[in-house]
Amino acid sequence: MPSKKPPSEIKENKGDDWRIPMDDPGASSSTADSGSTQRPLPPVEVKKTKSLEIVKCIVYGGLIESITSLGVISSAAASDVDTSN
Repeated sequence: MPSKKPPSEIKENKGDDWRIPMDDPGASSSTADSGSTQRPLPPVEVKKTKSLEIVKCIVYGGLIESITSLGVISSAAASDVDTSN
């Protein structure tokens, strides 16, 4: 049975989705309810990731060098190469 309300007043419920009409976000604060108190948002702390990137480069760079060295050593061992000492 269809609703007899005008479409602007209907709040639709389709599954888990709710459509609720919102106030105009561009409205000035003077149109807001004067009885409501608004608290300022706490400042967001931005962390510097430069030091983290440097640590990552050192760790992964060392890991790549170690893998390369092990590859060279295992190749030499597989081909029965002797050291020239």
